[in-house]
Amino acid sequence: MKPSLLRVLAGCLLCLALGACVAPRPAPKPQDRKARTGSSTASIYYFLAASTLRAQDYRAQANELYQKARDLDPRSDEIPRQILFNSFELFNQEGISAADLKDLIATHYRIISADENLLYSLIDFYDSIGDIDAEDRAVRNLEKNFPGARTLIQRFIFEAQKRGSVDTSYLDKALDLAWESPRDLLMVARIMAFFDAAKEKRALLRYHELASNEESSELLADVLVNTSDSGQINSYFASLSYPEDRARMQYLVLAALQSNKPELIMPLADTLLHTQDLDLLATLGFASLLTKRYDVLERISGLMPDLPAPQQDKQPIYSLLAAYSLAAGFSHPLDSLLANLSEVRYFDELLTNYNYAVTGDAAAGWLPSGAPAYADFRAQLQSRLADAAPARYLAAVAKAVQDSTSTNYVDAQYELILYLRERGELSAEDYSRLLQYYYSHEMVEERLPLLREAVRKYPDNAGFNNDLGYLLLTSGGSADEAAKLIQRALASEPDNPYYLDSLAWVHYLAGEYEQALALVDKFAAMDNMPAEIAWHIGAIYLKNNDLENARKFLERSIGIGGDPASVDQAAQALKQLPASGRDPR
Repeated sequence: MKPSLLRVLAGCLLCLALGACVAPRPAPKPQDRKARTGSSTASIYYFLAASTLRAQDYRAQANELYQKARDLDPRSDEIPRQILFNSFELFNQEGISAADLKDLIATHYRIISADENLLYSLIDFYDSIGDIDAEDRAVRNLEKNFPGARTLIQRFIFEAQKRGSVDTSYLDKALDLAWESPRDLLMVARIMAFFDAAKEKRALLRYHELASNEESSELLADVLVNTSDSGQINSYFASLSYPEDRARMQYLVLAALQSNKPELIMPLADTLLHTQDLDLLATLGFASLLTKRYDVLERISGLMPDLPAPQQDKQPIYSLLAAYSLAAGFSHPLDSLLANLSEVRYFDELLTNYNYAVTGDAAAGWLPSGAPAYADFRAQLQSRLADAAPARYLAAVAKAVQDSTSTNYVDAQYELILYLRERGELSAEDYSRLLQYYYSHEMVEERLPLLREAVRKYPDNAGFNNDLGYLLLTSGGSADEAAKLIQRALASEPDNPYYLDSLAWVHYLAGEYEQALALVDKFAAMDNMPAEIAWHIGAIYLKNNDLENARKFLERSIGIGGDPASVDQAAQALKQLPASGRDPR
């Protein structure tokens, strides 16, 4: 999404004013200044010291030293020039008043008029204090002494912002004058984007020609997609080489998909297929699904078995091919396609891709509840697949999409995860799903061995380490082992409030109440605090005789609710407090 015109104009104005778009004129060398002005060694010393302080953002101190250099070398133009730059910067930092800066401007207007960068700073100053007439005079001075593309841009910005007059003829002239300047072309293009896409494209094509880089490639890709210029897209894509320009290829095809213009990708199919790059093939496959280019999907299918990539990395494409198989009656056996899926998320993606295949529209939502496509989906599952976990899960998800009250997909997902677990290693995400199922169904005995298995398979997963450690704490396991696991989790995420709570509870159960209290401040202000953590905090405060905070968090735990065990514990702890909530001693 493009930023608003006012934001772009403000950004361009700031860019012009700060000199970010122009190369600053180097200061004369000290020996050159001395030869020209007869300046003293002391003047040069103060000048250099002031410049060093200014570079370090000590502008007030720099100003004092510049003045000393000026007193010692009153004929120099370079010293007041630097004083002016420093003073404009000081004003922006509220280190000098507008009145004092105006006096300085009046004294040295000859120097300002002869310096392009100072004129931009002057325009910025008048803009900030709202002196439109003075700003107009400064722009006219800029036009007189430094005509060119940037000056025309400055005039366009002034007229648009201050007078509400949008005269794009200034931009047309600026585009012609900027033809050899990447910096100016880019600024013209960014403003032209709001008025003339063809001229924006012309500017960006030239900008990319003069200064090919990642930024120019992304801007060019965006404008070519926005203008649906298939010819230029093909020409630009033909200039790219794989794998050197892989990122640029990927940006272009993704830009086309995000703009819901998959048809722009299809002429690039041969080049994308030749790369045999999984990400590029997945993007091409999705575009083919939307445009019903089944011939391209068949070619992708033929490439898949021999692609030199891990099987698990091929899953997005196999999920897409399975959706194509269901939507178009692809002859390849459906069960062999599903056999390549080892994670629940790719079964979910299958239904999403099927929806896109039917609608042919990446911006469309789910099909309506009674759409015939869902009945066909379920019928194909029944006729083409064995009555096993994959088919039952896909059918359950399809039903849940149509009927939000349907809940049988949860059990179907559980069956699918167990099925996948028997066939190979589960993903970390699927371990989390299975653990959540055990937790919500109070399958306590199953959780501990599964968590140990998950930690063994994913030893760097902070969540698994913390959950196993906390479960050991609450189920009478080894406190030392629990502490090590929780510390391992905190090593990865030292500010995680859940892990900090677990460690605090380690100390609490060990009777180390002060150590537990030292951790509480790090997570007591967490967002969306669950009842269990509020109870822990209240219990820790209680053991440290901070009865006011103890009451606060114990009552908070009860108010949060949703966890009967924690709420009951908090209620029991509240009974230990006096009615006033203060320490009776």
